[in-house]
Amino acid sequence: MAKRKTKTKTTDVATLQKLLAQYEEVFGEVGHFIELIKSQETDILAASLAANEAKAKYEEAKDELQAARESRDGTKHALFMFLRPGPSEILPLFDRMEPADEDKHGVHSDEWRKEPISALRLSLLATNLLTAADVMFVGQLQDRILASSDEWYLKIDGLTYPVAMAVADRLNDFVNERTTK
Repeated sequence: MAKRKTKTKTTDVATLQKLLAQYEEVFGEVGHFIELIKSQETDILAASLAANEAKAKYEEAKDELQAARESRDGTKHALFMFLRPGPSEILPLFDRMEPADEDKHGVHSDEWRKEPISALRLSLLATNLLTAADVMFVGQLQDRILASSDEWYLKIDGLTYPVAMAVADRLNDFVNERTTK
């Protein structure tokens, strides 16, 4: 019986050695994955920092773009205020409006049709779309609407139906204010 126990112990030691080798192999693989995860965490941190820097640059560029647009819009407004006495008096060659007709355009139309489009106090989007389409004066807008009341806005890139209806409403309010003086 004593021999059996030693043989069993030897077998147990061999089994334990095999088991230990299997565990070491598993722990080796686990260690490999842990190292891989650490490496990936470092890559993620570097990518996150790069993304944050790029986002900061993007926000800065976006702010610069907005400032440039606001500067341009301010310059346009200054130009409109300069032209306020009447475009036909300053730049008669560029006057592309029909002559004022009180029956067709309203009372005192010879005065308010020469107002810059900014006098309508439209949204910045609407003002930009109209000026991009060379609609600089109230009279030009009125002429377009009178020429094609249902489809005038289709000839202006980017102008949607709801925005066009808001513009037309604001023009009507403007005309009513000016003709009731």
